[in-house]
Amino acid sequence: MPDWIGDLNLQSLSLVDNNLRSLPDSLRNLKTLRYLSLDHNLFPTIPEWVCELATLERLSIASCYIREIPSWILDLPRLESLTFDGNPIDSPPAEVASKGLEAIRNYWRQRADEGVDYLCEAKLIILGEPGAGKTSLARKIENQNYNLRQTERSTEGIDVIRYRFPTVIRTQENGELKVLDKRDFQVSIWDFGGQEIYHATHQFFLTKRSVYVLVCDDRKEDTDFSYWLQIVEMLSDGSPLLIVQNEKQDRTRDINLSSLRAQFANLRGAISTNLDTNRGLDTVIRTIQKELESLPHVGAGLPATWKRVREALEQDQRDYISLEEYLNICQQYGFTKREDKLQLSRYLHDLGICLHFQDDPLLKNTVVLKPSWGTDAVYRVLDDPGVISARGLFTRTELDRIWSEEKYAGMQDELLHLMMKFQLCYALDPEQTFIAPQLLSSEQPSYSWDPMGGLIVRYEYSFLPKGIITRFVVATHHLIASGKLVWKTGVVLERDGSRAEVIEEYSQRRIRVRVTGPSQRELLAIVDEHLERLHTSFPRLQYERYLPCRCKECQEKSEPYGFALDKLLKMARKEQEIQCYESSEMLFNWSMRSCRERFKLRITLERFKDCL
Repeated sequence: MPDWIGDLNLQSLSLVDNNLRSLPDSLRNLKTLRYLSLDHNLFPTIPEWVCELATLERLSIASCYIREIPSWILDLPRLESLTFDGNPIDSPPAEVASKGLEAIRNYWRQRADEGVDYLCEAKLIILGEPGAGKTSLARKIENQNYNLRQTERSTEGIDVIRYRFPTVIRTQENGELKVLDKRDFQVSIWDFGGQEIYHATHQFFLTKRSVYVLVCDDRKEDTDFSYWLQIVEMLSDGSPLLIVQNEKQDRTRDINLSSLRAQFANLRGAISTNLDTNRGLDTVIRTIQKELESLPHVGAGLPATWKRVREALEQDQRDYISLEEYLNICQQYGFTKREDKLQLSRYLHDLGICLHFQDDPLLKNTVVLKPSWGTDAVYRVLDDPGVISARGLFTRTELDRIWSEEKYAGMQDELLHLMMKFQLCYALDPEQTFIAPQLLSSEQPSYSWDPMGGLIVRYEYSFLPKGIITRFVVATHHLIASGKLVWKTGVVLERDGSRAEVIEEYSQRRIRVRVTGPSQRELLAIVDEHLERLHTSFPRLQYERYLPCRCKECQEKSEPYGFALDKLLKMARKEQEIQCYESSEMLFNWSMRSCRERFKLRITLERFKDCL
């Protein structure tokens, strides 16, 4: 970059995609600059002279290598837009930075006003099949002298255990490690129930800033390593994971660790222990502590008021408090602005420390201090023998029975709403009778269907998380045909004389959709819209849509050959023919068509794309 650029009278400067590592100081002289884009370069930090550009309104630093959005962002009085996608931002915390420019400004302003403290806590999430020893490991980490019961109680939903160990907080300054403080590292151990019915809420609680432990019972050899490793990798943004082999009765098992590591970069290793005799337990605990201390956010600075409120909430013995009580606690410990108080509750929610659904009309008035209080209540319904025998059907009267304890008094409406928030149930009639689709019969009901014609679309996944189809049923329950054509792995929807059959074929990692009737494309668009919403709750979920071939041979089949939608549109744009691999018939022969016909076909494809 030449120095003379700083002598120009520029209002806009784009330096996108130049592999730049530094910029000349002369650019600080651009006193009329309103827009600056540094996207796709190699900057480790935002150049400090940017803070002198008093007229700057838009700054874009996407996909560089920047880890901090500095406090001098407060010195840009006219800045209205800050784009930083694709950067490994550590400071402010990702949970704050993701909320945008105003949240970042609030964070630095609070640090300047109240001082700084350093983050020294994380979640330890324990997963595995039922009976693998997850609860035993959690209790042994908390207290190595804990005596295992002959039959350890199976975890219902999620148990949360508080655990501390001494540590030293360090930070990097001028390339050297500097000791900041000695204190206790605070750990929330999340012990997840292994039953499949609990998997539906994984996407709400498997988070970053966590270390994961997958416990396997070496006697049973029933651990689905592929499923657990993929769901952790997908939802936790590459958080470290350890495999703990619980060698009950000293039964050992070989794991192809090198093969698993080749597939999953976040897998740190496998450690063997016998939780009954404590053999190998010290090594397990030391390894877990080391991984916790090595998490990137440990030692990050936070406004000091955040720590004070965090500690006050942790010491509060109540399961939940009202929003007003939470705001008063924040006021007591130094907060003055309502938006700052809500920013902290959002941060604590993202960390899984508490639950506060700020955007929900009913739940926004309650801050759940003990997340396990809410999850226990939810899973009590799903584990209730009466609800199970009724194939997921329950009423408000039954909820009064299930939630009859004092700790749930007066909160039945909020708990029911929480179940709906997690897409675990839906109402059959005006808020009196409900269905939990996870407990529906696996048998597909009989109904008539024209096997010929209509639209067929397949969603094929490289990995299919559990629970998508039941959440889809909850989201679309108002369209269920006859109000009863629904089962555990599928549903028939009806609208304006058209029907859509949506079936999960889990072993084949796909969801198959058939639509027929006069408004089939409109109904297909509704199906796809709801599936897309579910897909977005699983970051990095990889899937492909397949559309049916319309050649003569395929039109006579109930299962025609499928074209990947992306490939179909790519071929159309390049004006190439597409060949059916089943019949060898050539389709969309662009060179043989008039401009008008080609235009009409292209519009048809684009409309189909819009529907999907």
